Amino acid sequence: MCGSAHPATPASYVGPPVDELPLDLCYATCRYHVPCEVDDDLMAMVGPMPDKARGAAMMRVEDGSWLVTLAAYGEQPPLEPHGFEEFAATLASDDIHRSLVRGEALEAPSAFRFPASVRHGYEHLDDFPAGLLAAGDAVCSFNPIYGQGMTVAAREAVTLGRLLADGGTPPAQRWFAAVSAIVDQPWGLALAADLALECVQGHRSLATRALNRYIARLHAAAAHDPELTRQFAQVTSLLEAPARLLRPATVARVARGALRRSTPPP
Repeated sequence: MCGSAHPATPASYVGPPVDELPLDLCYATCRYHVPCEVDDDLMAMVGPMPDKARGAAMMRVEDGSWLVTLAAYGEQPPLEPHGFEEFAATLASDDIHRSLVRGEALEAPSAFRFPASVRHGYEHLDDFPAGLLAAGDAVCSFNPIYGQGMTVAAREAVTLGRLLADGGTPPAQRWFAAVSAIVDQPWGLALAADLALECVQGHRSLATRALNRYIARLHAAAAHDPELTRQFAQVTSLLEAPARLLRPATVARVARGALRRSTPPP
């Protein structure tokens, strides 16, 4: 006797917990020709301030032109060159604006919007579909203003290669535990930096508030201290752990920078 088998019922899986920080971050990016007065600099950055949620980055690219990105929380920077340059004049420093008015826009600005930083806690799941793994933005989508997402994805790829070399697809729990360890540092850095801005809504622990007050002083000192700039860039580029900025020698440099600013000139 022949009979038809009932189709298998797909397994039901519970989704991971999600941690989300709404940002409404808006970009405008334009390529510029800038005169050679910028010397040998490869990049300039002006970060958003707690009470002025606007920032910018200017990077030299392969053909000698410069890629300029304006960023703002809750508003779209202008998408035509004149307004683009006027917006740059409102930043906390006028370095980038001075370069733009001496230069020439090579194209119309392009827009990009990033609504929220999102982290999916797959490492907390007890069950996950066999033969599948998640990586990159599918696990954690960072605020792109900090430039850490591609580095994190590359680290995940290296880790996956190492686990596959051990033979077969790694168990999901082993994989997501490894990914969580990779994501923890940049996720904490990005959230703390965003929560330093008054316009970003989210819980600010005592530790976060204390750290952001210290980082604000470090930024101010780094404007006149190349060594502090280098150390901060190494941490945000994930070459060093955040504890690097809390070493006694670094704290002393920050304190000296604050003392210089509080001492009236002769």
